[in-house]
Amino acid sequence: MNRSLLSILGVLVFCFLAYFPLFFHLDTEPLKQWDESLFGLRALYLAENGEILNNFGQFDKAPGHPNTKPPLISFVQVIFMKVLGYNELALRLPIALFGLLLMGIFYWFSLKEWGKPGIGLLGGLALLTSTQFVQPHMVRSADHDVPLSVFAFLSIIFLYRYLKNDQKKFVHLALLTLMVGFGVLTKNLFGLLFLPGFFLYFLYKRQLIPFLTSGRFVGSLGILAGLLGGFYIVWEIQNPGIMNRIWEYEILKRYTTALENHEGSIFYYVSLWIEGGFMPWVLFIPITFGLLFIEKYKAYHDFIVITAFCFFITLIAISLGSTKTVWYSAVLYPILGIWTGISLNLLLEGSVRLLKPLSIPKIGIITLELLLLFGIPYYHVMENILKEDYVYPQERYGHFMNQHARVHPSDQDYKIHLSSWDTHAIYYVNAFNSGKGFNLGVNRDPSGLKVGQKVLVCTQKDFNRIKKRFKFDKVREYKDCTMVLLKEKIRDTQSN
Repeated sequence: MNRSLLSILGVLVFCFLAYFPLFFHLDTEPLKQWDESLFGLRALYLAENGEILNNFGQFDKAPGHPNTKPPLISFVQVIFMKVLGYNELALRLPIALFGLLLMGIFYWFSLKEWGKPGIGLLGGLALLTSTQFVQPHMVRSADHDVPLSVFAFLSIIFLYRYLKNDQKKFVHLALLTLMVGFGVLTKNLFGLLFLPGFFLYFLYKRQLIPFLTSGRFVGSLGILAGLLGGFYIVWEIQNPGIMNRIWEYEILKRYTTALENHEGSIFYYVSLWIEGGFMPWVLFIPITFGLLFIEKYKAYHDFIVITAFCFFITLIAISLGSTKTVWYSAVLYPILGIWTGISLNLLLEGSVRLLKPLSIPKIGIITLELLLLFGIPYYHVMENILKEDYVYPQERYGHFMNQHARVHPSDQDYKIHLSSWDTHAIYYVNAFNSGKGFNLGVNRDPSGLKVGQKVLVCTQKDFNRIKKRFKFDKVREYKDCTMVLLKEKIRDTQSN
């Protein structure tokens, strides 16, 4: 089988394998409590009002909770919502497509830079079989961490090519500037995490002073500062105090205090990868670094160096912070993936050469080795996708409401009783009212409910509050949720 045909076959097989971790059952699970449903509310408000949500208190008279996330990816999600409707798929599909785009970038870059598309395919498979990358809050969610990782990785590529290619410096610097800007407009200062690594790479290449004194740098910095500064100034005018909130809560407080019980040791992220999040691929990465000491592989040296600078400085920065979460390390996964691709491609090429005297077809060797390498990790990823995953009991509201709408499409007027502010339920109430024309409401005090109303509850605490005030008939039960029809008030009771 010739090289080009083998490459085409590899791409086709990769696309088939990529479909299931990225897109299979993408809309089966309801939006997660907190971050994912908050991103859903941001996009929903933008779709309905054509402006950035300033405070989540604008939904259901909720407690003051300022929106501190820039809107770039929300605009993308709004486009999908206009086409697909106000549902889980419209919010998650753009993020999954960003994940697929990342793997396409792997393929394009490894083919263009080294003439080895196998590096990109193997790196992509490493990400697809990472239980930390293919999970809620990462590539299978409405959260914006994966788009940020795509912009960050592209910024590495464009800086690398800027210093390597004299003929297209303007183009690569323009694209680098654009990617940095996109990163900031996705997750604020997280979009600048790789800048210290870039600084070290300029020093390594002895190009820092020439770059800083060049007209191109001054012009790019001016454009970037002007556009980003303009955005944040307008945002501050429209939402006074937002910059202080971003600085104090999103940056300073998260770095100095373990917020929302997201804490861990200084080795938190390394432990995640070693204990299964990026196993077994983390074991192959030292091979990539070994290439730095072999002249034969000089073509890889600069790229390994720039990615190492960005990776380790960012890893140190997030490891020293008090608040630690899996998704804070999202920007590092593309680097882990491409390092793994380099290592595995080298090993596969070596095994093909080693077994050549045995007259075993090349395609047979590669197929067998890929099955041995990726079979079990792929199985574990799919196993996680196929099982229900509830972190909070309240996440059952979406299941009930979606299923009830399919079975009883005419039942569009009922109350959801909540004893606390529930971002998951609030999203579904507003999405159903805006997107499907329902007339749903949220009730927090059972004394405000009336006989004859239908009420949905999904936690035992909320069910008990209703039970103490009303006699009722159970209309429907599904996924630990109960819809009741209030029949009669119970006298002489007090609300909890």
